[in-house]
Amino acid sequence: AGERAMVVGATPGHNAAELLVSAWELVGTELLVQSQPSALAQRLIIRLCPDCCTPASVLPNQQIAGWDFSGEFHAATGCDTCQFTGRVGKVGLHQWIGFSEGLANTLRETRNAGELRERLQSLIPSFAELALEKAKAGETTLEQVIELIHEEQSNG
Repeated sequence: AGERAMVVGATPGHNAAELLVSAWELVGTELLVQSQPSALAQRLIIRLCPDCCTPASVLPNQQIAGWDFSGEFHAATGCDTCQFTGRVGKVGLHQWIGFSEGLANTLRETRNAGELRERLQSLIPSFAELALEKAKAGETTLEQVIELIHEEQSNG
């Protein structure tokens, strides 16, 4: 007996929930459940240079309602290591929805794409939430977080 597998390709701007919603719309509930799908989505954001990274204050115009920007954030001034850019490559943000009986039940119980999208998105942190963790760890900037928040808010 052959095993079934479903691979869903991603396009920029999609999150893990959107990948599964697209597959659900494309092949339907039963085929999707039989294939035992999982979804992985990735975004890359700037990585601060650890050699010139220093604490930075959150400015009043950077506050966004509903977001906790307490704690220490960082900025990088530039140095020889980063060729005075303050950046050294990218850091990945990853969303993963693995197959489970709970996911199968969610797929079976859902009546429309909007409901499925909402239910799946409640299972995973948003890219902005993941970026905020990276910013609080000194790996990226608060500006990157704010950019993702605005992007996610505009995408609904």
